Amino acid sequence: MSSKHFNKRFDYDTYKFNIRVEVNKEINSIPRGRIANLVIVNCTDQVNYYRSYECNDEKLVETINLAKSDAMSWVNSRKEKKSEMQMILESMGFTEI
Repeated sequence: MSSKHFNKRFDYDTYKFNIRVEVNKEINSIPRGRIANLVIVNCTDQVNYYRSYECNDEKLVETINLAKSDAMSWVNSRKEKKSEMQMILESMGFTEI
């Protein structure tokens, strides 16, 4: 099984992002590796945003949507000047008290 790469660009607010999906990527974190899908999202502007996600075939669409949602949340938090930890917790459904 060979690895295939797909790209999609999207804009949110004034930021430009690229989502790269590597299907059937061999992950070498365990002996003999395993096959998974790798979703990478990064900002193509002059800011430092890069996240990667691993998933199986059944969760690919959900993981791509999560990656895009996390990128949009990051943009919103930059406007609100929240810390990265606050962004992560809020994306997981936590609220500040």
